[in-house]
Amino acid sequence: MKRLNSNKRGAMTIFLAIILSALILVECTFVMFIWDLDYRMAFSSALRAEVETILAEYDRQLFDTYGIYAVTLNDVDDEVFQKAISTHGYTGDSDIEVYGVKVLSVEDLRAAITVYYANRAGGIWFEKAFVQLQGVMDYTGIGDILETLRQFTSSEAAGYLEDLLSGASTIAGWFDDASELDENIASEDYRQEMIDFAKFKKSVDMADNDLEDLDIGIDLTDMSSLLDGADKLMDVQYGLTDALMTVGFHPACAYYAANNFDCVLSNDNDCSINGTMFSDIHEGNMLDAEYIMCGMDGRVGVAEVSALIFAVMLAVRAAENFADPELQATLTGISATISAVVLVISEGIVYIDPEILTTVMILIKSAAESVSALIDVLKGETFALIKMDGMELVYVGYRDFLFLLMCLTFDDAMLSRMLEVLQRDYGELYTGVGASGIYRGQEYSQEKSYLLYG
Repeated sequence: MKRLNSNKRGAMTIFLAIILSALILVECTFVMFIWDLDYRMAFSSALRAEVETILAEYDRQLFDTYGIYAVTLNDVDDEVFQKAISTHGYTGDSDIEVYGVKVLSVEDLRAAITVYYANRAGGIWFEKAFVQLQGVMDYTGIGDILETLRQFTSSEAAGYLEDLLSGASTIAGWFDDASELDENIASEDYRQEMIDFAKFKKSVDMADNDLEDLDIGIDLTDMSSLLDGADKLMDVQYGLTDALMTVGFHPACAYYAANNFDCVLSNDNDCSINGTMFSDIHEGNMLDAEYIMCGMDGRVGVAEVSALIFAVMLAVRAAENFADPELQATLTGISATISAVVLVISEGIVYIDPEILTTVMILIKSAAESVSALIDVLKGETFALIKMDGMELVYVGYRDFLFLLMCLTFDDAMLSRMLEVLQRDYGELYTGVGASGIYRGQEYSQEKSYLLYG
């Protein structure tokens, strides 16, 4: 009986050992499972911390200057990930890959501009610019002047004046020829007018030389150049009339493009809307704003903007000169002399109306005076657009004219070109990033993007 009890106790001990061994195995397995699960969660959490840290390290200059949240992946490391998993006691090697999820797109840039600038300021500036240009048009009555110039240009008389201004013929030579045919031409009054014309021509020649130095294709001795300038002004006016019907984003995009990118103005006195110097963004003076406007070599854009500036200044100067009685009297005398001389040397075939010729010569003088103002604006100075009672009321600069032309450019064209310039300056820009790694044969990844871009 005692031996049986001993056997029972032995069997019980063996049974308990078996049960405890299984229980310990289950408990250890459970602990290992929990530890592995905890590490997997830590691994995923560390990936998320890595991604969020990268997004938090967006380019500050890019945001301050352009209102864009974006990152580049050139110098990204996995330090945050490694520190995050080490806190869970993991000391092994675990490589991860950081990658871009979403490249900054045209639509992303549209969203950034909308938040950064579009609420009201763009529309206000758009309307202001249009009203200013409309005021210039009304003030100068350029439509009537333009019609007079067209009539003159289409007549035989235009060739005679262009020959005199270009130097193909001289007033002195014509005067001598005419004096031989008509002794009345030899009077002292005519000789004085001839001297006055020589002074007039000299001012035109000097202005033409300045234009050549600027590499701007405007020839003051060519009547068609004046017509082209006036037509440019009319085209912009009509274009803005149509564009004014486009509300919301368009004027803000145009203002953003015209004022936030490097242009022909020297970097010494030119900066972005928020005051960032373009020399801090890239080396050298770029023609980025002009490229964004025209989509071609920036120099083509500079010529476009210069033509508009020249046309507006021509209109303003013409209005001032037409109101100058002393100038009117001087040019009227010159016009009468040229008309009489041309009538004689053409043997009565060509008659130039002195009144029309005076109008044309006032335009030419106004064009010559506009050149110096154009040069000043291209150097970064401003121009008094409207004057009243001797007071200068509205000042505009190069970027104001650039803005007017930007208003005539399609949004998608501006946005794609702006994006191209930004990528050149900052590299490949991402609005979303991801990170991935492998733990025990299973891949884990985390991806996030800025909420601004949806």
